[in-house]
Amino acid sequence: MTYALKYASNLRAVILAATGARLRVDTRYLSSLEKATRGDLGDWIEWMKKSYSLLPQEETESLIKKQLEIGPRAQLNDFLCCDKFDIMDRVQEIRVPALAICGDHDIMTPVKYTNYLAEKIPGAKKVILEGATHLLFLIKPDAFNHSLDEFIKNL
Repeated sequence: MTYALKYASNLRAVILAATGARLRVDTRYLSSLEKATRGDLGDWIEWMKKSYSLLPQEETESLIKKQLEIGPRAQLNDFLCCDKFDIMDRVQEIRVPALAICGDHDIMTPVKYTNYLAEKIPGAKKVILEGATHLLFLIKPDAFNHSLDEFIKNL
């Protein structure tokens, strides 16, 4: 979205998947990540299990394994940046076609965030995928890809 605000002439459209104009991260999750950077991984692993709960067990285990290999510091830095992100006062200035898409079970970027984007960005299209979480592209890949295809086809 920041790029769309600064360099709209370089874009034909934007796809805003599982995001918002302001991103506040649950302080309990940030705390679990901070503890994990000091070696206490328990809470962080439980958060990941909850986040990936709608995925098949083997995918959940694979994602957690990859997160553990990367380590908590990278995710903590990512979420600290997210927590500071706020363009609520400028999002209506986005002037390229936009698709705002999220899962109806997303607790990190809930439906109200997508509703806000769709209401504020002129002409934005909105898609809410039923039964999907923040990882909507993994949980509902066919529906996610279909939504993108339809959006792109209609540009």
